[in-house]
Amino acid sequence: MKLLAIETSTSICSVALIQNGLILASKGEQVEFGHSTPLAEMTKNVLEDADTDIAQLDAIGVSIGPGSLTGLRIGLAFGKGICSAATIPIVAIPTLSGLIHNIPEGGVFIRPIVRAKKGQYHTALFEYNSETYMEIEPHQIISSDFLNKEIIGRTVLIGETFTTSESDSLSKMYELYGDENSPIAEGIARLGEKMFSKGETSNSAELEPDYKMEFKAKKWNREQSGDAVMI
Repeated sequence: MKLLAIETSTSICSVALIQNGLILASKGEQVEFGHSTPLAEMTKNVLEDADTDIAQLDAIGVSIGPGSLTGLRIGLAFGKGICSAATIPIVAIPTLSGLIHNIPEGGVFIRPIVRAKKGQYHTALFEYNSETYMEIEPHQIISSDFLNKEIIGRTVLIGETFTTSESDSLSKMYELYGDENSPIAEGIARLGEKMFSKGETSNSAELEPDYKMEFKAKKWNREQSGDAVMI
């Protein structure tokens, strides 16, 4: 069974291909001008590296959120397109739960983190022991100050990339996973494969991103310049 995973919820766009628990190929890239630019080429390269074509895929796994409003839309639309072309099912993978599957060793707390509004992050806290992930704290939206609070135990921070000054500060408390080119879609692929094996697929036509935030479009005022924006 081959599943292609797409992760576009964070500032890292990544793609991974998994077969029976083994990552066959993966790529990641920090995005500056939107996920749509690298996603198609990245997918093409991953499939080529694994000597696989779309017709050989059994399912598409898509990181469904929370995360970047635009990024999630792009990833889901791209995944739906492949599903339609190949006539295969789609697996909607909760982003925070998927990200923690990147961590290969037990005996650790894992805090996945995805940017929300400016200065805020989506997060949760998991404990990984004996190949079992346990949710210690459910999803919440936190401020950046929250990350500087004292923590208990060895904790890995995974998801977003940070500036050098932010990394210097956070690394005093957390282990920071990866860098700007980390293929974090590998975790999405691992959870997606587990979900697919249990028959947990979604209706592609009805599937929407799980933002976990309300977004409202401002009304355009003719007396003000600029376009309508999302808040």
